[in-house]
Amino acid sequence: MRLTQSQLAIIDAASTLLPESERELYGHPLVNVPSVAGSGKSVLITELARRDATKDILFLTHSRNIADRARGSLPANVTIMTVSDAAMRYARRLYQSKLQSRRVRGALSEEDLIRAAGMGCTRLEAQRARHILARFYRSANRFPEPSDVPSQPEWAQSASEVRRALQAARDIWFSQLDRSTDSAPLTFSAIVKLWTQSATESVFIPEFNRTVAISPLNDPDIIVLEESQDSSEALLDFLARQNVAVVMLGDAYQALRDGNRKIQNQQHGLQRRAQTFMMRESWRFGPSVASVLNAITDRVAGQGDTRIVGLGQSSVVPLGQRLHWERAGKHYTYIASSVCSLFQEALRATDAGLTIAWVDGLESYPFQLFRDLLCIGTPVDGLRPTTAPRLHQVDSPLLRDIRSLEAARQRLHGRFDMVGVALCDWLLSIDRAGLLEKVDRWRQLDEDRQNSLLTRWQAPPERDITLSTVARAKGHEWPRVAVAEDCFPTSLIAGDWRLRYSQRIVANTAYTAMSRAQHELAVSEAFLNYLIDQGWQLPDNNYTGDKENAGLGELHPYFGGHRHTLLEMAPSQRGKRQVIASVKPSSQRTSGQLALKAKVEATADRLAHNSVDELRSQLRPKRRQQKS
Repeated sequence: MRLTQSQLAIIDAASTLLPESERELYGHPLVNVPSVAGSGKSVLITELARRDATKDILFLTHSRNIADRARGSLPANVTIMTVSDAAMRYARRLYQSKLQSRRVRGALSEEDLIRAAGMGCTRLEAQRARHILARFYRSANRFPEPSDVPSQPEWAQSASEVRRALQAARDIWFSQLDRSTDSAPLTFSAIVKLWTQSATESVFIPEFNRTVAISPLNDPDIIVLEESQDSSEALLDFLARQNVAVVMLGDAYQALRDGNRKIQNQQHGLQRRAQTFMMRESWRFGPSVASVLNAITDRVAGQGDTRIVGLGQSSVVPLGQRLHWERAGKHYTYIASSVCSLFQEALRATDAGLTIAWVDGLESYPFQLFRDLLCIGTPVDGLRPTTAPRLHQVDSPLLRDIRSLEAARQRLHGRFDMVGVALCDWLLSIDRAGLLEKVDRWRQLDEDRQNSLLTRWQAPPERDITLSTVARAKGHEWPRVAVAEDCFPTSLIAGDWRLRYSQRIVANTAYTAMSRAQHELAVSEAFLNYLIDQGWQLPDNNYTGDKENAGLGELHPYFGGHRHTLLEMAPSQRGKRQVIASVKPSSQRTSGQLALKAKVEATADRLAHNSVDELRSQLRPKRRQQKS
């Protein structure tokens, strides 16, 4: 692929390191690259690494799928890690005893919070401290500050209640920082936070009787931060303190959760100090897909119809077109915002007799929670869920004593499990008769599929539809994509053109889902009609279908058909997959060495009858050196 002028300028800016004597005065290069989907970021990083193979480059990303893909495409001098993995690697060295005795938690229980906060802390104060800590982990503060207190709750207006909740949050954080085994357990968010506050530290290793320096980043020459729009203020402040070159790549419209507005608006100090290069051109899709994406960005920030330039071929059609794809036997990927919509689509596909695949495998979704709730919602007469036949038993300890979906909803809501609450609401609204048998069939079919993917397939085994949430689809693309209706709520298909900032995540969700398509994109018909009614110009579709099977025979580890196979495998299984080694076609050209050998042998046969004196006379005479 030929690099564009903007890509060359980015590489030059990032790879021009100052002499050692000038680094303390001027610092290292800082490069900020707001880039659209499909703009060639992987090519950019690859060329940056190849410019000087002696430089160590650290590639950081927030997505494990993006990290897996990068490992198969980037050169050997690039170390690829997720932010969580980098933080965990550092924590395992400094908190080894604590992590061996107490596993890392997804979240602290109320008992953990109260125990860490000390005597006198009530359950209500522990719950408030949890909200403060959630904001603190992403902030740049060294410990919980008043700025980390949420402003919406009523208790936040009382100075005394804020003071008590804030003190509880500080006590919990300081207990987490303690390396003793009886301190508060670490959570994944807490590990990332303490990593962003760290510096190189000397640690004594008893096994080797020596002291070693442990660096949080292992001193790379260049740090490449992918998906920078999802970064916290704590992470960017941490990178700003490192005396290394930093390249930030990201698309603010692919941020799927409420983050730091300053970062998403490119106003963080690290972003403002950096040289900024905008990558607008996308080779992934054509003008029609680019147009619907530009409509989203124009509604959010008034950026017109030129923010994204589609250089490929694509078609945008109403969502009903996917039924024609199914009848024609054309595989497509269905992307939904919520797991409820995804499971609803799986039920429809099952009833239609379609073969289903799941991005990252079925077990990567809250399937077990869904099944447990279904068991509670369809009990066996006279039996509790724990004593029912195996088919109807609840596996989750949290829900074993629950006998109704309403009670399960109340408990999940108390634990702030909004996904579980949404699943309860959905199950209460549908007919659950015979549903449990279909769901168990999903698991069996997915297990069989996961096992088949380990064999020597060149392309994914046959499937009609691949299911994914927007979050799991992020960073990838498929030739044909259908975006679920739940990605287009009322605010996107009605009302004023300009969206409020509070609706930014809704717009980003639709933008991210639609930008996964390479050639054909099916979206809500109401959304397309709204754009037409508002006078938005949709260009003609230019996809002709001549790239239908392009790439399916490719065997590159993270491109072509094999890459799509890896996406449909459970992450723990991907390293086990085998690929048929490609057979190199035999060359029709004569080998140069064989030709030379034949020439020498023919000359030897021709001169075989000559005597030594005759052979010596045929040698070329040496040129006499001219006397000066």
